[in-house]
Amino acid sequence: MQHGLPVKVFVFNNGGWGLVHLEMEEAGLPAFSGATIRNPDFAMFAQSCGAQGYRVTDPQLLSETIATALAAAGPAVVDVLVDPSEIPAMPHVKIEQAWKFGFGKIREFIGQ
Repeated sequence: MQHGLPVKVFVFNNGGWGLVHLEMEEAGLPAFSGATIRNPDFAMFAQSCGAQGYRVTDPQLLSETIATALAAAGPAVVDVLVDPSEIPAMPHVKIEQAWKFGFGKIREFIGQ
């Protein structure tokens, strides 16, 4: 905001440490409850700093909101609420990682 740069930030807000959770499972470990956090409304935070802030709760509004944010002058934050049970897209997965991921999921299921 201080320099008025037209930086656009997109937050995939799953209310947790989704990638860390996935890495734990990838190592064959069950994810623990400390892997969830209560995030702020990043769009409101951006607005309180003087930037444009947008929050997406309806997937059907995502394309429109992205277009609006990209067209905005100056900095903008788009806070996209994401289902925490969705698995983040990884660039590549090796067979041994998939095997350990399965063990992690089984451990989570047994522990519940």
